[in-house]
Amino acid sequence: MGVSCNHMRHFKIIITPALTALLVVVLGCSNGDKAEVAKLDHSFTGCFGFEKNSIVLYEKAGSTFGKLEKNGRLVRKIKLSQEQISSFNSFVDQLRKLKEEDGCTSVEDYILYTKNETIKRTDGGCSWDGFNILQQAIFDISEE
Repeated sequence: MGVSCNHMRHFKIIITPALTALLVVVLGCSNGDKAEVAKLDHSFTGCFGFEKNSIVLYEKAGSTFGKLEKNGRLVRKIKLSQEQISSFNSFVDQLRKLKEEDGCTSVEDYILYTKNETIKRTDGGCSWDGFNILQQAIFDISEE
């Protein structure tokens, strides 16, 4: 999650109030390079198949962007609104509180990386549809 510069080491500190729930202070190159803020790896395994997804949030030129990949393929890349960032922060809070359950034939694994922490959870209880809710809220994509 580092930022590298190929020129003289001039940095600026970008404090992003919208992402305070993640306690993120992003260090970015002054040449406009993007700096990763958070990455969510998600996998789904069950009777209905297997899927591997990721959502990456990053800062570029003072704005926050989101990128969604499914099975290694870029699905959507967008500039995030304050509402979309709030949806992500809400997801992070829910993920932190998620009690790992089993009993369902479908299992979802989550690994969230931020500058300050890594959260790993497994949901095998079929009661929380966190990833689908998140991709709908941020990328306006729902599962078929």
